[in-house]
Amino acid sequence: MSYTDEIMKTELPLFAELYDFEYGEEKIYLTSYPREVTYGGRTYLPVAMSRNELVSEMGNKKELILTFAVKEEANLGFLTKNPSMIRVVFRRLFLDTKQVRTIFVGEGESIGIEGRLLVFKAIDILSSRKTLVPQQFTAPTATIRFSISTVS
Repeated sequence: MSYTDEIMKTELPLFAELYDFEYGEEKIYLTSYPREVTYGGRTYLPVAMSRNELVSEMGNKKELILTFAVKEEANLGFLTKNPSMIRVVFRRLFLDTKQVRTIFVGEGESIGIEGRLLVFKAIDILSSRKTLVPQQFTAPTATIRFSISTVS
């Protein structure tokens, strides 16, 4: 292994941030990691992006704000769609152990241009009031019948 490869290993983060964007049948997978990342059979393309710190205060919705350079090479065309129809899942993949943690599941709230930046804002659907829990996540109900008999 070359000296350059060793330096690269020490400068790369220990985890990759993975972003799944869905708009109907259209899907795009992006990462802020400097290289392509493969996880769950998907290839996440590296893009120049930044994200806000995710903080959830009592009674407030968690917001995810992603900022992309307008000149970014990745296909960001889906961001021109109706923001509320865009679903986003943000995961953190720990590269050494291959463990993943889902950090945020949300839907788009707004898209805008600020100077030379494209700003995408999403709200956490798990904390918003309009969340409907899909049937497969609810516990099945059961009727339990029992009888008490006396011993004489």
